[in-house]
Amino acid sequence: MTSSLRIVFHGMDHSDAVHDRIVSEIQKLEKFNARITSGRVTVEAPHHHKRKGSLYGIAIVLDLPGSELVVNSSRANNPDHKDIYIAIRDAFATLTRRVTELSDRQHAH
Repeated sequence: MTSSLRIVFHGMDHSDAVHDRIVSEIQKLEKFNARITSGRVTVEAPHHHKRKGSLYGIAIVLDLPGSELVVNSSRANNPDHKDIYIAIRDAFATLTRRVTELSDRQHAH
């Protein structure tokens, strides 16, 4: 699936280390559901707002046959998301739960 994975950086330069971490997370996800057809991950640099602080946003859209899963951590007000790798970890943890729930529902039918 990594050939149909698109990683976009907004408000920041491309980072090979961040790119590689995202690819690694997608590969882990494929162990839960090998039917992932495509994905798009957007990494958004922190906005310097007084109320929210400087938090990274991670948006993930994952396509599976008959389903589209969306995770958007930019709406989370987690102060730990000042660290890009924690923001990535948390976004993929949420996505992993959703992929697992979807797989469980599909196997139940």
